[in-house]
Amino acid sequence: MKKLASFSAQTYHDTLFKKSYRLNDVAGQIVKVGFDVVKFKDDDDASHLWEVQSSDDGDYIVALYDVAATKTASAINPWKVTVADDHFDVYCNDKFVARFGASEIGIPTNELYLVPTYLPGKLARDGTFAQKLLKLAEKKAKFSI
Repeated sequence: MKKLASFSAQTYHDTLFKKSYRLNDVAGQIVKVGFDVVKFKDDDDASHLWEVQSSDDGDYIVALYDVAATKTASAINPWKVTVADDHFDVYCNDKFVARFGASEIGIPTNELYLVPTYLPGKLARDGTFAQKLLKLAEKKAKFSI
């Protein structure tokens, strides 16, 4: 009879929401952003910073943010942003909301690529900001009709 692989909810949780890594294990995947602060190269969220800490058995990096809260928030965030040469499009629940030109919002076109990294999170966290953006989108729609 075949033995079933054991499942540990704690192991699954620790893998998904890992809060520390051995520095040697991830050295090629991180970049230094401060004295003892690093971030993963493939992580677009600038707020996901890790601190280098020493212990008796070696150096570790430890999350400086709440890993579980970030994963949960990003999983339920209905906002998405796509970027083109001189504008960005905002979507909510995969439905088009509005297109904003970089110049009308006051964002330099050479910084437009950063908008998808911070705007969806800002819209999800700040209801007042989201309402202002929706009102601006509504004015744009009325003007174009």
